[in-house]
Amino acid sequence: MLTRFKPSPIPALNPVPEYKAQGRKKELYEETKQVLQVPWMGVVTMSLAHYQDFYETLLQATGPMLASTEAVSTYRSLRQEIEAEVQKFKPPKRSDTLLEMSYSPRELDDIRETIEVFSHGNFPYTMMATLSRMALEMDEFPTRSAAKPYEG
Repeated sequence: MLTRFKPSPIPALNPVPEYKAQGRKKELYEETKQVLQVPWMGVVTMSLAHYQDFYETLLQATGPMLASTEAVSTYRSLRQEIEAEVQKFKPPKRSDTLLEMSYSPRELDDIRETIEVFSHGNFPYTMMATLSRMALEMDEFPTRSAAKPYEG
C-alpha cells in the first residue's frame, strides 16, 4: 500500500475545461478519452494535465495498460463486486417515485445512461490517479506494458 502524502495546505487545482483546451493539451484530452473509453475528461485528469509534460509522460507510460483487455476486465469485475455489496443494503427503487414526480421514461433512460458512463469511467480515472501517485512516489515505475489492447 502506498503511504498517503496529503499536502497541507491542499494546493489549488487548475483544471482546464475541454472547451478551452487548445493545441497539445486538446490532443492529450482526446487521447485520454480514447484510452479510458470515456466521452469527457474528468476533473482529476484535467487537473493533472495542467502539468502538461508530466501528464503527457504519464499517459504515454500508462495508456497501453489502462486500455488493455486485462484492465477493462478488472474494471468490470470491480464494478460487479461493488454493486453486489451495495445490493446487500437493499437500496430502495426510486424510478416509480421519479415517474410520479413527472419524470418521463425517456428522462429516466437518460439518467441510467449517465450513470453507466460514470460507472464505466470512474474505474480507469481512479487507476490513472493511483498510477500518477505511484509515478511520483516510487523509485522505479514500469513504462512498458505487454497487455493486449481492448477491442470493444
